[in-house]
Amino acid sequence: MKTRLDKKVAVAGLLAVAALTYFAFLGWSPSEEEVSAEDRRAVLSPPSSDTPDGRKDYRSVVERVAKASDTLTIGEHCSMDPLVLRFTEGATLTVTNTDTLPHTIAFADGKVFVLAPGYKKQLDITGVFGKSAGIHRYRCDDISKEESVGVLLITR
Repeated sequence: MKTRLDKKVAVAGLLAVAALTYFAFLGWSPSEEEVSAEDRRAVLSPPSSDTPDGRKDYRSVVERVAKASDTLTIGEHCSMDPLVLRFTEGATLTVTNTDTLPHTIAFADGKVFVLAPGYKKQLDITGVFGKSAGIHRYRCDDISKEESVGVLLITR
């Protein structure tokens, strides 16, 4: 009986260590977990139909997922936090690259920015990125692909 209990305690201990390792070393973030896979796909893909209803549905998903913040963090493998960043037009945004590698950010209009490892800088979004109110998807690193990794939701 005692050996069974010892085994159960050992297994529970191993599971606890595994969970702590995952959270501490693999970069788990609660904000990433809050966005469902379905919402992530919907946000990062252009609207399926370029109709008023299609654009309205897309904006609805983007607004629901958006987080108000003045900081955009780029992590390992171009992970963006938050996925959808909401801020007001003319605001200053702090962009931080926490990865050990440089990352290239590209917008559909051709603007491209290279962010060095450890980069942290405050930027006037309207002046630097040339972005006004609206929804702006962007890509990271392999900018020849159409796949977006994040969205700026700029409001008036």
